[in-house]
Amino acid sequence: MKRDRSKGDEDDHDARCRFIAELGMGGWEMVSAAYPGNRDPVVLWFKRPIEN
Repeated sequence: MKRDRSKGDEDDHDARCRFIAELGMGGWEMVSAAYPGNRDPVVLWFKRPIEN
């Protein structure tokens, strides 16, 4: 994910946070993240929303 200044991202970290928030608003739940020695997660796992 790369920053999108039109959406207010100042850097790539902001873009990742925005993306995770957008998924959460859509009903997706982040269930795990891999941090291989970096400040930011490289791999994110999401659980899809349950449909009725």
